[in-house]
Amino acid sequence: MGYARALIVDHSAETLARAITIAIRYSVVRRQTQNRPGEPETQVLDYQTQQFKLFPLLASAYAMKFAGHYMMKLYTEVTKEISEGNLKSLPELHATSAGLKAFCSELCCNGIELCRLSCGGHGYSAASGLPQLYADYSPSPTYEGENTVMLLQTAR
Repeated sequence: MGYARALIVDHSAETLARAITIAIRYSVVRRQTQNRPGEPETQVLDYQTQQFKLFPLLASAYAMKFAGHYMMKLYTEVTKEISEGNLKSLPELHATSAGLKAFCSELCCNGIELCRLSCGGHGYSAASGLPQLYADYSPSPTYEGENTVMLLQTAR
């Protein structure tokens, strides 16, 4: 289970990165509201509200990618120790993998939805890729342990 949870953390980062790429590209191309006559409309990404939605998700995708690398490294080290008969690090692996799996999968699901919303009506379109991305990823909070249970195990 530790390996599968580590993969979920890494997959969360990749999936959120896809969603945020779609939303930021859309926000650069889409223009709305002409501020002054004769000037071009403002790019949606120039609005602070759009930046406040999307930029923290971009940072989160990077942070989850680094957490995924750490999780895979920890898993490799602990399985090596287990093969040598040392079970000392197993509780750390369990707590870390359970907590990161719950946190990252929940953040990713919520992030995909926020990206979809930030694209307005176009976010609902299958052409955007966001509805399918959400449909494919939304079961992740229940894979390898439901997130509430995972967070309780981490707390324990």
